[in-house]
Amino acid sequence: MESFRDIGPFKLLEKERRQIAGMFAHDLKTPVVAVAGLLNRLRQGKVGELNEPQKAYLETIYQEIARLEKLINNFLDYVRLDLHIITPLPQLLLCPALSRWKRSAKKFWPGSNPWQRPKG
Repeated sequence: MESFRDIGPFKLLEKERRQIAGMFAHDLKTPVVAVAGLLNRLRQGKVGELNEPQKAYLETIYQEIARLEKLINNFLDYVRLDLHIITPLPQLLLCPALSRWKRSAKKFWPGSNPWQRPKG
């Protein structure tokens, strides 16, 4: 005996999940972009000359905004992967892992090149 199930509710749920992902992208990124833009204007001296402590504070804020933007982008990429909006390419996934491995190898074997074939 076969039974058929209406997948309409599942499609509606999937559509709503995609809409929420789009809202997250907009609502999370918009304030960060606005703050970063205003911060750049301050750093460029558009509103007046800054002293060294002010420049140091603004640089710290700028670095933290950049870090926050990276976290938001990573979160949104995860959501897009989960919703199958984007598909990872295997070579892009391997590159960061291989780079980390290469850095680790250099710590343990300084002066060696883990990508080079052994001589002989």
